[in-house]
Amino acid sequence: MRFGSNNASAARVPIILAAIFLGVAIGIAIVPNTVLSAIRPSVFSFNHLIVAAIGIVAFIALVLAYLGSTVDRSHQLDRDLLDAFLEHIPDNVFFKDKESRFIRISRAMANFCGLKDPAHAIGKTDADIFSAEHADQALADEQRVLRTGQPMIEKEEKETWPDGHETWALTTKVPLKNREGQIIGTMGIAHNVTDRKRAEQRLQHMALHDSLTGLPNRILLGDRLSQAIALARRIHKHVAVLLLDLDRFKNVNDSFGHSVGDRLLVLVSARLKSCLRSCDTVARFGGDEFVIAVQMAEHLEGIELVARKVLDTLSAPFQVETRELQISASIGICQFPEDGKTAEDLLQFADVAMYEAKERGRGRYCIFSPALTVRPHDASGSWRAILFKGLPTTNSKFITNPWWKPILGV
Repeated sequence: MRFGSNNASAARVPIILAAIFLGVAIGIAIVPNTVLSAIRPSVFSFNHLIVAAIGIVAFIALVLAYLGSTVDRSHQLDRDLLDAFLEHIPDNVFFKDKESRFIRISRAMANFCGLKDPAHAIGKTDADIFSAEHADQALADEQRVLRTGQPMIEKEEKETWPDGHETWALTTKVPLKNREGQIIGTMGIAHNVTDRKRAEQRLQHMALHDSLTGLPNRILLGDRLSQAIALARRIHKHVAVLLLDLDRFKNVNDSFGHSVGDRLLVLVSARLKSCLRSCDTVARFGGDEFVIAVQMAEHLEGIELVARKVLDTLSAPFQVETRELQISASIGICQFPEDGKTAEDLLQFADVAMYEAKERGRGRYCIFSPALTVRPHDASGSWRAILFKGLPTTNSKFITNPWWKPILGV
């Protein structure tokens, strides 16, 4: 972008020349005897020459004054247009010098930066307004524009403000040039896309989280579990999967309605999260089933400790509206790499162990054993309909929670 124009100066030259010739003509018309001064010096009048000169100078002065007022009006119009542009454009517009100090900013940018008046930004740099990370990157971008003369087009910039809220903008920066074409700074325009980014984040959250409890859903669980397995494989650690199913949860829905059941699921989710480390994951697997993924597991005893803690936490009564509900859970446990190599295998085998826990009385956890996968044939063909029928108790390890309370109470 060029700052200023040569049009007014270029137009001024022929006008001045025309004014000089016109002034001379007027002088000759006023004092015609001056033309004859070379031929008839005796009749040359010095007074007439003075009058002619004054007439020429006066006319030229009038023309120059007119030109000056015209140029001033043109410059004033340009300033007024720029002021109106910066006052009303909804995007963040700014002009900077070669040291990246603000020269002018738009009203929208002042509001975006929390400034009461755009003039408050004059002389400041990004480091005076934005975070250090943002300011350093902006300075590097502007120095590159100044050095190469090439624009930076629609770069996404994120800013985290002191109160914690985040904003995003798509920023374009171009070199700012004077009338001679020399780069004297940068000009930029940033379009605020915060609303769009937040909408995208909401959609992404909805796609990866359960709408009722806010916990990760199957998709996000599978991704996190796959990452945990990949990390454990590299550093030779274990990953444990605990699949939890609430016992006789259907009775809650049938007796008190789905709204009470939904509220109970939300309370169960909160208790499960309180049992885990920040690096672990609890997800709603569907219905009344939850999955806990324990990363960096050291040994089986630690995993069993987590299972007992979960059962103990869920054993306390839940206050749902005016009702006090008590419910238990059955948990199936399996590990990487002992029981499975993929997320799908671990979830499947944890499901097998969980149904073994239900078969053995509910309100307990069961650790997966390969013997649990040997199932009798059933005409229905249903996986869960034929699990664990007639299996000897020696095929699995099952532990009853000593603090287990009645399954449902009001």
